[in-house]
Amino acid sequence: MRLSRSQICRRAAAAAASLALGVASREAIAADPKATQVVQQMRAALEPDKPSVRQLELTVLGATPAEGSKFQLVQARKRLADKRASLTVMMAPPSALGIAYLIEDKKGTAPGEYTYVPIVRRVRKLVGAESQSPVLDSDFTFTDLGFVPTETQDKIVGEEKVGSHDVYKIESIPNPETQQWYYSKIVTWIDKQSLFPVQRDFYSQGFDLQCLGDVYVGDRDVDAVARDLAALANVTIVTLTLGSPEIFIAFNARDRGDVVKIIDGQLARVKGIDRIETYVALDIRKYESWFGNLAHL
Repeated sequence: MRLSRSQICRRAAAAAASLALGVASREAIAADPKATQVVQQMRAALEPDKPSVRQLELTVLGATPAEGSKFQLVQARKRLADKRASLTVMMAPPSALGIAYLIEDKKGTAPGEYTYVPIVRRVRKLVGAESQSPVLDSDFTFTDLGFVPTETQDKIVGEEKVGSHDVYKIESIPNPETQQWYYSKIVTWIDKQSLFPVQRDFYSQGFDLQCLGDVYVGDRDVDAVARDLAALANVTIVTLTLGSPEIFIAFNARDRGDVVKIIDGQLARVKGIDRIETYVALDIRKYESWFGNLAHL
């Protein structure tokens, strides 16, 4: 299986599945029972009940071939008594050997997601939007390596031909009760015969502003405040600090109006916050997501 910055290619039997990333605004669609059935059959084809092991190749493309990177991964999946589990482990190159990602999906609860980095010898639980952190500086996130989302409303918007495949074109948006969803919609082209996805396009929410905040905690435990902040869908980083402010956060917003809405409607409602000083990033000169030697984790 090959994953690149622009697409994931999945092969099973004679069918191939790929994923491409795109950017667009969210469009409302009504649920379609036939589309929902097709999507459920696609999930069953990709995620059978019996245990399975698959090999993946992740390719990060650079400006030149020499600047790119290639990673070999192994993924094991199994359905347990009350949940599904998927474990992805990096096998090559040597610098990435042993990095692992585990997701446990239990019906009725939010998935449990964990990473293991050999250099620090610690397991770290991903909280809130942390699951959308990039994997190895690629366009793919930890969640993209997990299960096909189930909390969607699906609609067939066309029947097309992609290469030699006759496909259904299906648009999916989150259910109204979904609390956390990091795409505005997903468009999937599903082969009518094999029911494998031939292509999947993930559309972003269109967040244009990166916002930062210093959180000063009042009469409540700092850890409790941090947990409530991490549970907010728009918050991407929650960091506990020494001294004051006690917590540093980052969150995404579409525009100025959205910034005010998030501050007043989400952040200000977290109990125990004395005050928040917020900033909007004008330019980000460097952004890396990696693990430091955080021994206390």
